[in-house]
Amino acid sequence: MIKKFRNAIGAIGFRYRHDLEQVRSKLENFKEANTNQGVSFSGILKYGKSFLGSFWPIKVRTGQGNFFASIILGKHESPVFFALSQQVPGHRHPKMIGWIALAFEKNAVLIETIQGEKWEKPGLDTFSQTVSVPWANFLVNQIERHARKLGFSEVKIRYPETLENYKFPATWGTKKTTKEIQRIMKHFILKVAETASYSERSGDYIVKKI
Repeated sequence: MIKKFRNAIGAIGFRYRHDLEQVRSKLENFKEANTNQGVSFSGILKYGKSFLGSFWPIKVRTGQGNFFASIILGKHESPVFFALSQQVPGHRHPKMIGWIALAFEKNAVLIETIQGEKWEKPGLDTFSQTVSVPWANFLVNQIERHARKLGFSEVKIRYPETLENYKFPATWGTKKTTKEIQRIMKHFILKVAETASYSERSGDYIVKKI
């Protein structure tokens, strides 16, 4: 069961407002900053404010706990994540298990990276089975739908080989080599893009007209 929250009543509503306030505060306090990926904080403030302020959380109920997709404070690639979190029975707060880093241009929403927590595969698989689509594509679909509603003309997915964490991947906690990690990352992002019908390459991005 998928439910969009249309008001700020209840615990998730208060948490959502808190998360948005964290994002707003970070953007306004560091207006001149750029991330390690080159994402401009001022660009997000200028072009993404209405998108972020009206992108309500989505709740998905499963037998393994509830899942929430919502805007939260990001890091590294962007100060804004559209994140998938899982509420595990017995735990007070949902834990983030996957995310999409966002940025904005005048007429486009930019997907800077797509990443799932490697040790949260069971939760990601449960979510994917529940919504009958891979979790990352579910999040991309929601981004496209909201962008279209607000009048954006394109959504762009950054090509994996231009990512900083592709060029210098983290190898701690794994026996995989740098090349193996890069191959997995490239395959994953390009598969998400292919499934969502992104095909036109423009600079560092794969573009879809919406």
